Amino acid sequence: MLRKRYKKESQIQARVVNISTIKPANDNLIITHAKETGAFVTLENHSVIGGLGGLISEILAENYPTPLERVGIKDTFCESGSNEELSEKYGLTTEAVVAAAKRVLKRKGEEVANI
Repeated sequence: MLRKRYKKESQIQARVVNISTIKPANDNLIITHAKETGAFVTLENHSVIGGLGGLISEILAENYPTPLERVGIKDTFCESGSNEELSEKYGLTTEAVVAAAKRVLKRKGEEVANI
């Protein structure tokens, strides 16, 4: 969805990697993608603390330092509601992912068109 919706308008080239489990970690997969892309954005529908973004940041820090942005629920107690309401409240939206991609690309030294 992200790629189709924003690629043309924002000129952001994205690669989607589905990492369905944190353990066992596939360090080689993460390092390979870091070398090929030079930047990472993680998206998780739960806390960023102790999650996928944390795992990837540890792998990158120890093996191939790479700009990283994590999109997920910050350190807070969560409420109940519909997926749409909660995604908006906690910043788990397409717009949040695009903004994170722009931030990480800027840190990487690339310019990205405004949406």
